Amino acid sequence: EVLSFVFETLKGSPMQPVVAARLESDWFAFLVRRELVEQGRFARLLNMEWNRDERRFTVHLRCGICYVNDDGLSVSKIIERAIIAKTCAGIGGMSLSPVFEESMLKSYISHAEITAGFSNSLKKGDFQVYYQPIVRAEDGAVCSAEALVRWEHPTMGTITPGAFVPVLERDNQISMLDRYVLHHVHALQESLAGKGGTLVPISMNLSRQDFYNDRLMNEIFSFAAGGTVPKGFVNYEVTESSVASLQDTCAYLLEQIRDTGAKVLLDDFGSG
Repeated sequence: EVLSFVFETLKGSPMQPVVAARLESDWFAFLVRRELVEQGRFARLLNMEWNRDERRFTVHLRCGICYVNDDGLSVSKIIERAIIAKTCAGIGGMSLSPVFEESMLKSYISHAEITAGFSNSLKKGDFQVYYQPIVRAEDGAVCSAEALVRWEHPTMGTITPGAFVPVLERDNQISMLDRYVLHHVHALQESLAGKGGTLVPISMNLSRQDFYNDRLMNEIFSFAAGGTVPKGFVNYEVTESSVASLQDTCAYLLEQIRDTGAKVLLDDFGSG
């Protein structure tokens, strides 16, 4: 019903589409005269209100625009470019209805390469976990550490988290990587504890998506219950924005993590 409502609203809008079609799922394509796009009429259609059973819902839309020029592009290529523009909507301060640019194509290709190579690299161990020491200013002693991950790609070289983390989050694959880091952190701490080595607390990042991943959450609690690593020596960092969004739905999971003796640390505090 929502899809039908959105489609019919756009089809009958002041945009006056010459062609209106559904591509798949909740993806629609419209052929619209350029002057109507440039007049900004579409911006007002990105937020709709849908009323049902005396309840009112706001439907938020995102759109990519590709201008049709005399460059011989096929219809499928034009639609593909509009889709690529849509994937950039709202990212890095970009509008919710960006116009396609060639630079987006380069970004999309790297996105595709990251998505295609991720699972294989994870199996092969191309992701390296490093431990950044946190030093106490008073005496220079290492008092804790933060687990950081780098992708040593066999053909693309070192890929920084700033390049691959947003892609994995967008593709809902970030929990696979966080689970990989979790296992590495526990393996290190268990090895040090078994050898009688000096342990310091190590923290690792949790994505907001991780709290909706039952497998990862269960493994966090299972590791804590195993008792091979002293309590408080594996901690978790969550961003300020994640905590804000998790308060209503996953606050109990934050409490459960704390109940294991682990600390939940606030990352990027104040940056948003």
